[in-house]
Amino acid sequence: MSEKSFNKIQLELRTSRLLFVVLVAVHGGALAIAMWVPLPLALRLGLVVLIVVSAYRELNRHALRRAQGAIVAFELSAEDGACAVRRRGSTDWQEARLVEQWVHPRLTLLTVRYARKRWPAGVVIAADAVDKEAFRRLRTQLRLRKEEG
Repeated sequence: MSEKSFNKIQLELRTSRLLFVVLVAVHGGALAIAMWVPLPLALRLGLVVLIVVSAYRELNRHALRRAQGAIVAFELSAEDGACAVRRRGSTDWQEARLVEQWVHPRLTLLTVRYARKRWPAGVVIAADAVDKEAFRRLRTQLRLRKEEG
């Protein structure tokens, strides 16, 4: 956490081994199912290619955070609930609105919507990718927001 203010929770997102393992397991299971399902060979190969591309994209975007445009920092205001994200290769914060949230002790999934963009973005925050104290504060704040709203 780069800012110790109790009004803002700021997280610098790093590489996550936990998320890497989960994504590899899920995509590996999808590959096993794709190979097992009785489909014509061309369709099965097309499905395998799509699963491999998805694995590559999601691992680089969420687990390794190497992809251009991957979210590498998240900030939540405790006062009004406004949030902002910073993407890889940029120093600018993009303001957003928190649309959905799922909070677990090891993983938090957030959906944010930007002011001038049509599609929302997913923010995946694993416990091993951030400062423990900042992650605890974020989960607490998100749970309080959910109870209020």
